Amino acid sequence: MAEGTQTQNRQLYDDSALFHITDDYRETTSDEYHDFQLFVYCSGGYAKIKIADREYFISDHTGLLVMNNNVLTWLEVSPDFTMKAIFIHGIYLTVDEPDIMSYNFRMSALIESPVVKMTDRDLAFFLETIECIRERLPIHDHMFYRPVLHNLVHIMMYDFYDIHSRQNQAGNSIVYSGRQSMRYFHDFITMLENGSYKSEREVRWYADKLGITAKYLSEISLDTSGHTASYWINKFTMAEITRLLRNPTLSIKSVGEIMKFKTRSYFSHYVKEHLGLTPMKYRAQTIGKKD
Repeated sequence: MAEGTQTQNRQLYDDSALFHITDDYRETTSDEYHDFQLFVYCSGGYAKIKIADREYFISDHTGLLVMNNNVLTWLEVSPDFTMKAIFIHGIYLTVDEPDIMSYNFRMSALIESPVVKMTDRDLAFFLETIECIRERLPIHDHMFYRPVLHNLVHIMMYDFYDIHSRQNQAGNSIVYSGRQSMRYFHDFITMLENGSYKSEREVRWYADKLGITAKYLSEISLDTSGHTASYWINKFTMAEITRLLRNPTLSIKSVGEIMKFKTRSYFSHYVKEHLGLTPMKYRAQTIGKKD
């Protein structure tokens, strides 16, 4: 068979919409990539940032992971600040390897401690992998287009997790009591990552989905991550609420409806309980808008 015919018979792939690579920090706050996970690598200068409700300082040779439901805000950026960032859709982040699943920071510690310090070699590896992804994305007729991209993404994840584990070893010494417990906690966090918190905020609902009791789920969560199941539900919920409240095109009433709160008063009470501010006051402080 002629080479041209073989090429014509190949299936063409194009997953370029599932990735976005940039060196402009301002693009990292775009709502366009809300369903993506963000990796940022600082190669010069410094910046003060805020993720959800916590502030961090990043500088030369710093890596940062922003989970797909968290709000990233740039508070201060030095004139010589340089960075490379890559947005990756969740489709390419699925990993079912036991070694990764048993490393509990994927679900908890990275959310709590998302910044790592890198060596020259670490940074070089990450920048090289990002460039490799960029070069591979347009090769639409590669027979193994998606497996190649999956492997490159996983290499980047493994490298990031390795650095994080070395720097946070003491904080991540908690281990699962068994393979089944590990699976329960993994599936619980996966449900939250997939957005179940937008309508379901009772531990019992998640426990029922897993086929276990609410008490057992809370025990597993506490043993695995150091936090209760309710803590994680509320953390995901508030990250999304604060993101929506920062959107000036949405009314406070609309935000409550999106998050499936039955009444505006209950929504206001929930936000004040977790933020110490009503939705209106939080919005006024962050974007200067009042409903």
